[in-house]
Amino acid sequence: MERTHMAILEINGQEYEAKGSFAFARKADDLLGTIAEKSKTGKQEGGLNNLLGELIDGAKDLDALMHFWQCALAHEKKIKLTDIESALEKRIEEEGTLELIKEAYAVIDESGFFKRAVEKFWSNVDIMSKIESDDEKENQQYQLAIEMMTKAKAELTSTK
Repeated sequence: MERTHMAILEINGQEYEAKGSFAFARKADDLLGTIAEKSKTGKQEGGLNNLLGELIDGAKDLDALMHFWQCALAHEKKIKLTDIESALEKRIEEEGTLELIKEAYAVIDESGFFKRAVEKFWSNVDIMSKIESDDEKENQQYQLAIEMMTKAKAELTSTK
């Protein structure tokens, strides 16, 4: 699959390209995962889904970008959190957050590492759209959430 966006961050004069990896997945679980009740190991899980949620939600773009880049550069042991923060501040000041969020989403969406997880995420969103409750207000909330997520996905995958 051809990449639509390249996520590159310049840190201390060197360019780093974000990509999916085992280190990315582990860091996502460490940062954003929760301990599943059925997990026998007590390890945190679900970090990637939570990161996708942050990127799609749009309410906390700065947190989402910090989390994404911490994961994307987890294999680079010499990079400090303050280095990532400084590099992001520079790009955000120059171009805002939308393009950075699009790049981050594209890395996850187009990564072979996360292809199945992303498909499952959107499949679950589709299933949510079919949930019917006896509570009309709850049904409206589900539908609004689905609409918001669908619009956000369209915005994140647009090439404008």
